[in-house]
Amino acid sequence: MNDWVHLTDRVALLTPSVETDRPGLGYIRGSKASAAVDGGNSVKHTRLFLEHLQKEKFPVPTFTFLTHWHWDHIFGLGVMDNWIVASEETKRYMLPLQDQDLEKEIMESDYQLKNEFVDAFDVALRMPSITYKERCVFDLGGLTVLTQLVESDHTTDCSVVFIPEEKILFIGDCLYCGSERGQYYLDRLRYLTLMKTLLHFPAELYLDSHRQPITRARLTATLEKVTRIAEASIEYPDVAEALRFLQMQNGFEADDEISFFLKAFENGEQRKPRY
Repeated sequence: MNDWVHLTDRVALLTPSVETDRPGLGYIRGSKASAAVDGGNSVKHTRLFLEHLQKEKFPVPTFTFLTHWHWDHIFGLGVMDNWIVASEETKRYMLPLQDQDLEKEIMESDYQLKNEFVDAFDVALRMPSITYKERCVFDLGGLTVLTQLVESDHTTDCSVVFIPEEKILFIGDCLYCGSERGQYYLDRLRYLTLMKTLLHFPAELYLDSHRQPITRARLTATLEKVTRIAEASIEYPDVAEALRFLQMQNGFEADDEISFFLKAFENGEQRKPRY
C-alpha cells in the first residue's frame, strides 16, 4: 500500500491503494527539471509523495502532468506550487469543480474515494497552468516527457505520459470502462484501437494508475485475447453464446475477465444510435 518504488534511476512511483482509491503517483527526475504524474486524491496523499522525495533529497516537481480530470487524480494539486500541465479538455472538465459542493457529493456517495476523508475533507484543488490541444513535449534535461491525448471510453480527456529514454508509459485510467447510470461499457473498435495506440509507443513498461505495472509482452498478449473476445461478441451478440464459442473454438476458460469484456462490449453496442 503506497510503497515508494524506483522503476529506474530517474523514474519512481508511489504505488496505488484500493481502499482509499489512491492512484499511483509518478516521479520523473531530469538534470534540469523534474515532474510528477498526477496530483493525488487528497492533501494527505500528495504530502506523503513529497515526504518520499524529501527522504531521497529529490527536488519538488517543476511540473505535474495530469492523465485526466477525475477527482482521485487532482485533489492534492494545491499542495505544490508548480506548473500543472493538462489537455484543454481536462481543464474544461476541471473548471466547474470550483463551484461544486464536492464534500457533500463525495461523502454522501458510495465512492471508494470517501474512505480517504475519514478524518477530514482535505482537498486542495488548483487549475492547470499549461494546456495543450493534442500533445506536447518537455525536455527535463536528459529526459523527454511527451504527453498525448488518447481516445478512451473512461473519459474523453484521457492522456498518457511517455518517457522515451526510460521506455516507460504512464497510461492513467485509459484502459478502464466508461460508466453511465451504473452501466459499464466499452466500444469494441475504440478499445482495440486504444490498445494498439499504447503499443505504438516503444515502451517496455506501462503504468496503470490503479493496478500493477504491465509489461509490453503482457499488453500484447492481452490485445490478442481481447481481439478474439471482440470478434466473438460480433458474431454472437448474446453473451452466453459468445462465451460458449470462445470456450469451444478458442479453448478459453470461462472467467470473470472474459464475461466482463463480453458484457461491456454488449453494453457499448447498445449505446450506439440506431437509425
